[in-house]
Amino acid sequence: MKPTTLLSVNCEVIDALGGPNGIIINVGQGPLIDVIQLVFALFEGWLGGAGLDVFENEPEVPEQLFGLENVVLLPRGE
Repeated sequence: MKPTTLLSVNCEVIDALGGPNGIIINVGQGPLIDVIQLVFALFEGWLGGAGLDVFENEPEVPEQLFGLENVVLLPRGE
């Protein structure tokens, strides 16, 4: 992963996804999404939902994502 793409999905990108009706799905390789900003946007209703199977510190999944009704966490399909 290039340094320019590392955590490149930040609050500006999340905001551009359509607000409370927007959904982000990440099945790529590598940590593209800033999870702290994603969790904040999901919790505050600034983003409608997320589907993820890639995490910054794999195989650990950020605890903040568990229990959010607007998040689907998938096992990594290798």
